[in-house]
Amino acid sequence: MKLMIAAVSLALASFVFSMALIGGRDPRRPRWASDGMLANVYVPLVICFGLLGVSCFVSMLWNLGTQRPALWEIVFSGGVALAAVLWIKALKIGQRLARFRQEEEAAQTQGAQVIRIVPETPRPETPPKGSGRAAA
Repeated sequence: MKLMIAAVSLALASFVFSMALIGGRDPRRPRWASDGMLANVYVPLVICFGLLGVSCFVSMLWNLGTQRPALWEIVFSGGVALAAVLWIKALKIGQRLARFRQEEEAAQTQGAQVIRIVPETPRPETPPKGSGRAAA
């Protein structure tokens, strides 16, 4: 059972990481890949799924002498791993990242500039009220 949990957790971690990578590098960044979502949702998900998968796999290896995984667990885990690899290959991450890089370079050479709007940008200071001369 731990082998299956490890396989599913590691597959989910790699899938979430690849989707966050694609969304985070897109010049026309989608709403689901904002800085806040990447930092507060996707990174903790990847870390939690990764640690869960690695700990279950190490625990399974530690108890291998007393509890052997059944054949169907091994086949299921291999199928999950194969499906994860094929799914990530189908995403064509390298080609997408190269296309995003070309789009950013093309925008910079045309004189356009990609401006990311950050809500924490300081506003220009306005003069305080009543600082002018008083009427006589």
